[in-house]
Amino acid sequence: GSLATDQQNVSLINFIFWLKYIPGDLFKAKKLASDVNAIMDLLMKFVDEKKRHVENSNEVCNLIDAYILERNKKVEAGIETYLDDKNLLKIMLDLFGAGTETTNTTIYWCILYVLNYPEVQEKAYQEIKNKIGTSRAPTIQDKCQLTYLNAVIHETQRMASIVPLSVTHVCSEDTTLQGYTVPKGTYILPSLDSVLHDKATWGEDAMSFKPERFIDDNGK
Repeated sequence: GSLATDQQNVSLINFIFWLKYIPGDLFKAKKLASDVNAIMDLLMKFVDEKKRHVENSNEVCNLIDAYILERNKKVEAGIETYLDDKNLLKIMLDLFGAGTETTNTTIYWCILYVLNYPEVQEKAYQEIKNKIGTSRAPTIQDKCQLTYLNAVIHETQRMASIVPLSVTHVCSEDTTLQGYTVPKGTYILPSLDSVLHDKATWGEDAMSFKPERFIDDNGK
């Protein structure tokens, strides 16, 4: 949660450059850099272990193994490559940030919402009970059967809006958007939050937790 929040704060600095000159660490840029460096150090230890594993067996078990093997092939052939440790760490950090941090935060919010909307919790429970029973945990193979539970997850992500601001972009050429002129070189900070809570899109009850909005007339 804190890592995702700090990333959003730093995104403001990328958009409004002069904010970085404010004394102290108001936008948590220094804290984020320290946290990222600590994660990178931890990941590097894991990479070193994987290097030894690949050297000893040449067995590919995951993306990291495949990356290291491909890099080794290019190096041995004298081919210049960007498949170095730095880029591997960046890929791993992306997977951690997008696949771990956001998933954890989504689960936290989902628990909060179903606690505040017990009728939603009961519907999700009954669907799981009726579709797969209570003798085992759901698996990914059950996903297509759990329509309401999937809707709960989608509505959680919409309502919680755990990444309210998207990555800063730069306009590559002069353009117009809904009558506004956007010059080349303009920094653009998309607001996902405004879309996810837009009453014109979701209706007057946009700020209510309503999984049914993700289920069509056919119950899908």
